[in-house]
Amino acid sequence: MPIKRVNYVSPEDLAQKLDAIQGSEAKLEYAQNYLLSYNADKAEPDLDDLISVKAVLVAKNKIAEALVKEGKKPSLDAEDKASLFVGNPLKYLDRQANSNFWEAEDDPQMQYRFAKITGNILAYSDALRDAERRENNRSAFQRLEDKLPEDSSLKDQIAGCKAGFFERTFGTTSNEYKNFEQELLHFGPETTDTRSLETTSLAYLKHKFPALKDGELPTEEQINSLSGAGKNRAMLVLNTYKSIQEKNMQSRVKTMSNDCAKYSQQFQEKQDKELADTVDRISKQKLEASNYDFEKKAYKEPEKNVQQDFHKQLSEDVKDIPEEEMSNLIINDVASDLSKDSYDDLDNEDLNM
Repeated sequence: MPIKRVNYVSPEDLAQKLDAIQGSEAKLEYAQNYLLSYNADKAEPDLDDLISVKAVLVAKNKIAEALVKEGKKPSLDAEDKASLFVGNPLKYLDRQANSNFWEAEDDPQMQYRFAKITGNILAYSDALRDAERRENNRSAFQRLEDKLPEDSSLKDQIAGCKAGFFERTFGTTSNEYKNFEQELLHFGPETTDTRSLETTSLAYLKHKFPALKDGELPTEEQINSLSGAGKNRAMLVLNTYKSIQEKNMQSRVKTMSNDCAKYSQQFQEKQDKELADTVDRISKQKLEASNYDFEKKAYKEPEKNVQQDFHKQLSEDVKDIPEEEMSNLIINDVASDLSKDSYDDLDNEDLNM
C-alpha cells in the first residue's frame, strides 16, 4: 500500500494540526506520517537531520493530553499504539519507519528515507530527553512567547490589538476584551496564578464565537475568517488560553508519560516472552516429531548417549593416574589402534616411505 506523504512545515504547524484532530488514535495516525515526512524531499538525508526532536515532543505531549482527557488505562492484553508512542516515541517511529519501508514500493525516495531512519533515529534519545526537561520547566508566559510571530514581543501584540479610530470613537470595544487585556498587562515570566487570565480568555473566545460548545476552541479557519483588530485579538487570546492550559496540564501529562513508559517496557517484555515461548514450543514439536515411529505409531525412547557416558566414566577412571603413566597409556592406546587392519588399505609404496 503506498505511503501517504504529509507536508512537513514546523513543530508549531503540527501543534495546530493536532489540536484540530479529536482522539489520541487519530492524532497519532496523523502525527506519525507528519514526523516521518521531515526533510522528505531531501535527496541524501543526513544521520544528524533525520527527525525534528521538537516536533516529536509536540506530538508526544499532544497525544498524552488526549490520553489524559480520555482517561485511558492501557492493558497488556491488547496493543495500545497511542500509549506505546507516548511511552517511547522514537522506538515507535523506528518500528513504523521499518514497516513503512516495505509499503513504500511506489515511492523510492520515501523508501530510501525510511531505510535511513530505521535504527538511526534511536540516536536522538538524549536530545529528546533534554528537550522534554526544558519543556517541563517552561512557564505559561514562555509558552505564549513561543506562539507569537517571529520578532514580535507580547507588548507588540497588545499594541497591534488596540482599538481603531471608529472603535474608539463609538466605544464598541467589548467588555470581554477589556477584561482580558487588563489581566494580560500584568502577565509576566514570574506569574504563577493564571486563573483570572484563563477565565477572561475563555470569556472573550465565547463572546467572539458564540456557537462554540463547552471545551471547544475556535479553529484556525474560524479566526482567519475575521479581519482587522478582531482577528489579531482572537489569535492572541487563543494563544494565551492554550499556553495556560498547556502549563496546567503539564503535571498530568508528565504522569501519563511515565505510566506509558512503564506500559511500553512491560508490553515489550511480554512480546519477547511470547516470542521465546513460541520458539521453544516449535522446537519441542520438531523434536517430538523426529522421535516418532510411524510404523509403531508411538514415540521412540530417547537414545542414551553412549559416547557421552563413556567419556564421563573414563574421566572418573583416569583422574588419579599420574601424568607420566597417563602419557604412556595414551601412546600405547594409539599404537594398539594401528592394528594390521589399519595397514590393509595402504599401498606398498606408502609402507616403504
